[in-house]
Amino acid sequence: MDNKDQPQSSDEDMRELLRQMQRTTTLLAERLTSSQRTPARDILAGTSSQGHHARDILPGTSSSSHIPPSHSPLPTLTSTPSCFRTNSTRWQPYPSTSGFLSQESSKEDGIQVNLSRLFRPYNSNPGQGGSKGKYLKKKREVPWAHYFFCLSEPESNFVPSLEDTQVLEECGLGRKLVTFSSNNGSHSELTECLYQAYPPLGDAGGYVLARSDRRRELTNIPMPSSGYSVPYVRHYCKGKRTPIYIIPLQKQIELQPKEHNGISVEHQLNEMYPSQPTTANMPDLETVLRRLEDQLDPGLPPVSNYINVMRDTVLSSAMRAFARQRFAPQRKLNVIFVDAENTGEGAVDAGGPTREFFRLLMVELKNSHYFCGAEDIKNLALVSRAVQAGEYRILGKMLAVSVVHAGVTPSFFSERLYSLISHCPSPPVDLEEIDDWEVRQMLQKIKNAETLAEAQDGLMDASATMTLLGCSTLLRSLDEKDALVEEAAKAYVEGRLKEALEQLTDGLKTLGLSDEIKANPQLMKPLFTSGFKPLEVDDLLELFRVDFSHSGSNRRRIENRTVMFWRDWLVEVGEGSRPVTLQEILVFTSGADRIPPLGFPQKPTIQFLHPEDHGLRIFPEANTCDVTLRLPLHQLYQNFTDKMESGILQSPTFGFA
Repeated sequence: MDNKDQPQSSDEDMRELLRQMQRTTTLLAERLTSSQRTPARDILAGTSSQGHHARDILPGTSSSSHIPPSHSPLPTLTSTPSCFRTNSTRWQPYPSTSGFLSQESSKEDGIQVNLSRLFRPYNSNPGQGGSKGKYLKKKREVPWAHYFFCLSEPESNFVPSLEDTQVLEECGLGRKLVTFSSNNGSHSELTECLYQAYPPLGDAGGYVLARSDRRRELTNIPMPSSGYSVPYVRHYCKGKRTPIYIIPLQKQIELQPKEHNGISVEHQLNEMYPSQPTTANMPDLETVLRRLEDQLDPGLPPVSNYINVMRDTVLSSAMRAFARQRFAPQRKLNVIFVDAENTGEGAVDAGGPTREFFRLLMVELKNSHYFCGAEDIKNLALVSRAVQAGEYRILGKMLAVSVVHAGVTPSFFSERLYSLISHCPSPPVDLEEIDDWEVRQMLQKIKNAETLAEAQDGLMDASATMTLLGCSTLLRSLDEKDALVEEAAKAYVEGRLKEALEQLTDGLKTLGLSDEIKANPQLMKPLFTSGFKPLEVDDLLELFRVDFSHSGSNRRRIENRTVMFWRDWLVEVGEGSRPVTLQEILVFTSGADRIPPLGFPQKPTIQFLHPEDHGLRIFPEANTCDVTLRLPLHQLYQNFTDKMESGILQSPTFGFA
């Protein structure tokens, strides 16, 4: 009897359980439907308490009789429904309130955004700390500038004379510094910049680029199938001061002198850069540099002046050394180059490693985040963290010690930056000097406005930025727009850099360099701007004294042949037909890429690697401290050039020459 009743009881329990589940499902569906119709505040209020289990939802049922306690309770409505956890832009419960808040806070948000952009810390990206993919990292464009020289005649074969150059420049052609917004610009971008610099060139039916040799002959630069691009042209640039020549392709450019409105170019330059008083007692550059050099102590360097350097971290090594409390700038330095295995390169610092160190430091400093702008025309950049840490003061100390100790000069300053450190009037601001693209575009929009309404619209868009720069946001007439743009551009380029500039100038006071700059601004200017001419063949030919053997000896005959090879090779290097440059030869020999203003402490010397004295040596060797170059002896010119070039290109460190 019991065995027969048990299946029947079990079936009834199962049916009752199914009915309960059906009622529970229906009730949950009703609750979910009502929650979608209920405002967010009602849902939140109604779900703030504990969620109901199934036994609470179904009145008149007993959990013990129908649902075993081991079963999980029904899902609980959380205090934050899933619709609230989606992106806020996809669900707005109160559109009117959201719009009101957005309208009230738009100005404050705009100021905050511009504040973050203008004074953002170094290495901060908009997308950091947010959701992945919300912001796209903006690739930084590096500008590039170079001198070009536009000619008027198609098929020009020679560099124009001085008189012809003056005529071309009076007609808007000739030599100009052209700045490109990106050093990776395409053919169209390069052509657009050249046409902006030389408007008559646009009617010449195209152009070809050329470069000159020592005979002042012009050689066309081959044009690739895609046309001239900025990276392609950069490859053919020998030096900053050597121009690329532009030759009209089809039509001659008519020479029409430009109107100057009765004001001569000389008068304009005198207004911008007042002439310095000249007297018979004014010192020359050598006298000033000798006076600075006389402060140095020739004794042994203290331990605090030991500078340990790795070639891939020169700037950080210098920052640590120059920040030491007991660093003595008037004492000698002991620079020790360490390779990747933490082993010294084997050079004792008697001048050569110091010159090498400061040469590498100037290159790394020029390309660092402390400076911005086109190559060799750098302005000071604002790094808030560096200002707080006083790093600009350390940079000024580095520059002063480099000039006085090693004769290695930072010739990458812009005219503006040098004017600021020398306390001379700075030139008018060009909008291209503004490194922030958004700020530059906002000011350009105001400047290009043709009506007062357009200018006011542009000013409205830039109001937050103008407020942060301390400039007026009111424009009453169209005539005021240029002055307003000039004021804002100068505030961005100079005003916000005041503290960083003060630190840099304070660091330049080391060894009295800042005082000499202020006392003789025009005299010291070539040390900081692109005033030095590129290294030429004659410079190296005249630099070295040859240590010959006795006249008439067999050794002297071999040495004469080697010197002939050496001089012929230098001519080919100067023409650009060899894989090395004149600068690389000087770096290999002395550690410097240009001859110091005061020359080297000792007269550079050429010696010879005779097998009976040194064993068989087929590659060149150098002592950068006393600037001695030892040439290998080869019977054939081709062997001599191959070994010279291989030895120089494969010996970037000390002890491996």
